[in-house]
Parts: sequence; structure tokens; C-alpha cells
Amino acid sequence: MLVPGASQQLLSGDHRAASAKSGLRRALGARRGQIRLQFLTESVTLSALGGVTGVALGLAVSIGWALNHRWPLTLPACQCRQV
Repeated sequence: MLVPGASQQLLSGDHRAASAKSGLRRALGARRGQIRLQFLTESVTLSALGGVTGVALGLAVSIGWALNHRWPLTLPACQCRQV
């Protein structure tokens, strides 16, 4: 798996490895804030990539299903009213 840093621990759920990695970074001179920022950045990036991938996959499956059944492809119009 090609997932760097703290994201690897997020996916595997291995908290001991995450603690060991944080300890190693602390020993090499990283401050707690830097470790926290890296973990937060990697987790937000991983979540965003997962969301975008899910939307793209859902759209692709929906379009494929509609084309396979010869249904027309339509997008719902916005029914928003200005106040």
C-alpha cells in the first residue's frame, strides 16, 4: 500500500505503530504541534480523497447503469427560489 505517514496507521488501525512513529519524530526534534499538524493534514487529505473517489465511483456506476438500461441521462434542475 502506498500510503505515507500517519495515514498508514489510520488505515491499518495500528495505534502502537502510530505511537512509535510519534515517539521517533519527537526524538528527532519535532514538536507536538508539528506532529499534530502532520497527522491532521494527512487524515484530512485521506478523507477528502476518499470522498472524491466515492463520488466519482458513484457517478460512474450510475451512468453505466443508465446507459446499460438505455435510460436517458438527466440532471435534476435546481428548484431554488430567490427571496
